Amino acid sequence: MPDKIDNPTPEQKVKFDHEKKVHDEKMKAHQEAVDAWKKTAKAILAKVVAAELAKKRNMRMPYCIVPDAPFEIGVKDKENNSVFRVIVYKPQQEDVIKAFRRKGYTPRLFVYDKPAWEKEKQERKLIKEQVDNATTQLHKNAVGCYQ
Repeated sequence: MPDKIDNPTPEQKVKFDHEKKVHDEKMKAHQEAVDAWKKTAKAILAKVVAAELAKKRNMRMPYCIVPDAPFEIGVKDKENNSVFRVIVYKPQQEDVIKAFRRKGYTPRLFVYDKPAWEKEKQERKLIKEQVDNATTQLHKNAVGCYQ
């Protein structure tokens, strides 16, 4: 579009009006194309989000917490707060943690690693045997010294 002229001639006015009309039509067509693209993008995005939501809903199980799994460990403080072990299904662990926090509890995530647990179990068993042997030896020494 040409620059604005202070005193345009009638031909310049007609030319300017024609160029403005052409420009406005192009802008209108462009805006319609952008609006159509936005509408299509929103529809596609809505389908993708709906499919993802349906997939996540299908992954959910009827119960988040394993039935009969809540167990009081027996650890209490002077304010009578207790420690509980709750087993939940892995896909819902974040939802369960959020739900507990909303209710005022302080949940902690613990992931069970069977090989590491077995290794620690063997180490505890070995240490227990060593302690039992040392205790028996100490008891024998004490009885021998006493006699």
